[in-house]
Amino acid sequence: KLYKINWVSGDVTQTVEFKFGEAVITYPPMKKAGYTASWDKEVPVVMPAEDLTFTAVYTPIQYYLRFNSAGGSAVENFYYDITSDRTLPTPERDGATFLGWKVSAGTGNWDKTTVYKGGTSLEGFYGNMTLTAVWQIKLHTVTWIAGDITKVTQWYHGATPSFDGTPYKSSDESRSYVFIGWDKEFPATVSESAIYVAEFAKVEELWHTVRFEASLGGSLSGTVVY
Repeated sequence: KLYKINWVSGDVTQTVEFKFGEAVITYPPMKKAGYTASWDKEVPVVMPAEDLTFTAVYTPIQYYLRFNSAGGSAVENFYYDITSDRTLPTPERDGATFLGWKVSAGTGNWDKTTVYKGGTSLEGFYGNMTLTAVWQIKLHTVTWIAGDITKVTQWYHGATPSFDGTPYKSSDESRSYVFIGWDKEFPATVSESAIYVAEFAKVEELWHTVRFEASLGGSLSGTVVY
């Protein structure tokens, strides 16, 4: 006599008939991404004198998530599974804005072109992955008031600021000027917007007055400055 075995994997049922005492050929459960699959009870070696039903049991697989904060605050690695209620962390970094996480290594159903924001739920994701933080480095405005020249420059946070060129102040009718430095010291690295003003010293010794006196009946008037 023939008896039936129903193999139930989710919404799919496969029914196979075996004769009483015949060796049972075990059908594997249908695969489901992110899960291991097994039957709910032990499958007999030979067919008994009754119909049987085996239902697939799906158990979430534990995966490992590694984080590279790329210069940001430390982030703890952890295990997760496809049903996890955990979310992606949000690291911090001085002088930078966190944009999210991007896949740098691993296999699974993560999109390697997507930048995942902090707080993204891990439910529905699977795979051992390494995620690397994506940062936008802040820009600071540095203004240089350098005598006749004013320059407005942009520097990334952490860069070393410098003035390109030599500050210059035009001479007037009686004085010339020499650059002697800036009104304050430059920081080792830029951490905020700033204004630097060039300072100049008057140079009187560069100017001389020459007087001309008329002779032999001639006449002169006025002063020429050199």
